Amino acid sequence: MLTAVLDAVSSVQTSYDFREAGQALRALMRDPNDVSQVFRIINALPGGAFERVVRRLHRSPSGQRLLREQPNLLRHLRNRAYLSALPDGSLGREYLRFMDDEGLSLESLLDADDAAGWDADRHTQELAFTRRWLRDTHDLWHVVTGYHGDLLGEPALVAFQCVQNCWHPGFGFISLMVFLRGGSVFPGMRRILVEGFIRALRSGWFPEADWVNLLPQPLADVRRQLQVPPVRPYKPLRIADLPGGKLPPV
Repeated sequence: MLTAVLDAVSSVQTSYDFREAGQALRALMRDPNDVSQVFRIINALPGGAFERVVRRLHRSPSGQRLLREQPNLLRHLRNRAYLSALPDGSLGREYLRFMDDEGLSLESLLDADDAAGWDADRHTQELAFTRRWLRDTHDLWHVVTGYHGDLLGEPALVAFQCVQNCWHPGFGFISLMVFLRGGSVFPGMRRILVEGFIRALRSGWFPEADWVNLLPQPLADVRRQLQVPPVRPYKPLRIADLPGGKLPPV
């Protein structure tokens, strides 16, 4: 743990744009469904986290293979026929069910990233792939961790991602602000955020997982392979559940 913290401190970038992050956070608090604001925050507060992820990938055979082969996960996630044909209870089938139940689309995630304006050409090919890999696996992480795409589950996964993505300050900033602001409004918010951090520390490392080959495998087996502690059951909280069907003013 100490080595990881020192590694994080020693490689932090100084190019933080706190004004951009603050503006994006206020927009996100007004509309939690505007995922482009999450990407704006991630871009504004990089902290050298993705560089640390790349370095850590280089330290393991599975990570080296991932960087060398750079598998095309999107091709599989976009193939609804392929996902539908996978065994019931497999990661791929559960991913498809999650996307349908939550009313989500992969293309919306990609469009939100594009809207945030990250320039891949300014970075190495390995870093660009790694960032893309972490983006594309986001909803697979939802399925494996058991967090819904609701007002509680989404911030919990962000906290989980903060740790797993080598303490990315963008994810950390969102988690802290949600803890401070949302925790005083929504019961259970602070508990599930803290649990997200703790579960991430106790789990295997998601970024180096071979997600393409995990898709046909039973979800229970995937969770065992990634050593994910069980999620404590919680009742999803949707905007429609709030008084007047809208968020309180921020």
